[in-house]
Amino acid sequence: MLACLLASAMLVSVMPAGRWTTGNTAKAAGTVVYSDDMEQAAAGWNITAAQAYTETRKTDAWATNNTTQFWNIYSATAQQLVLSRVVNQVSAGDYTLSVSEDGEKVTSVKAAISDGKTEKSTDFIPAGYNVWATHTTDALSAAEGADITITVTVDFQEGGWLDFDDIILTKEDSAEDAASAARAELKTLIDSCSILSESDYKPDGWAAFEKALADANEIYAAQGKTAEEINSAKLALQEAKKNLVDASIVENAPISVEKVDGLSDSFIKGVDVSSYISLIESTD
Repeated sequence: MLACLLASAMLVSVMPAGRWTTGNTAKAAGTVVYSDDMEQAAAGWNITAAQAYTETRKTDAWATNNTTQFWNIYSATAQQLVLSRVVNQVSAGDYTLSVSEDGEKVTSVKAAISDGKTEKSTDFIPAGYNVWATHTTDALSAAEGADITITVTVDFQEGGWLDFDDIILTKEDSAEDAASAARAELKTLIDSCSILSESDYKPDGWAAFEKALADANEIYAAQGKTAEEINSAKLALQEAKKNLVDASIVENAPISVEKVDGLSDSFIKGVDVSSYISLIESTD
């Protein structure tokens, strides 16, 4: 009906503060292809509706679960309203759409993505004012150069309203991408561990660390390892490194505590350097 003349959306999402729940499947890790966090007006959205409605981007000082700007749409009459936009020429891969919302007097909402052949969607009903929830579609497999259409269909009751925040289209990491990223992280950890010297640490901790480092190197050198396998080796090495004990530490060593001038005889807790400096300067 009318194009909603709102500004171009940013490509980096900022999740509002507050409590959030997730509908349908959890949003996978990946690359944000399109994001509208509602902090700026954005061109590109189309709104179709049979009757009058109002829409604005605003903040609500009373909305404790979302202190950032959101997109409010209100309908005085019962009707269906459709928001849509197109993300052009995406690369081949799996995509998900996530939408955050709260609202009242709304019968149903359907958020969907489609490449013209296949559609993936998530359906929900707003739980009320200040009850924000995030909903995510299942993954849509898109071919190279496909256009993905984002559609949000809202069935309003009379006097219904709906707030949107963080409408995000994400390209999921492929298994190869995830494994490649995990290998890079493991290599960084291996490099930092390889420069450690056995003489600097106690034997027991070093033996476990040395084995974890050898296992990590074996996993890194192997072909076809999954991200899960690589990350498992990384976590084991991190844990072994954390458990290393400095060889200079002497257990059960006698402790000598000497009184510091200007402090009471009962003083026996630690003091930071700035406190000593203040003490010395106060006696000058």
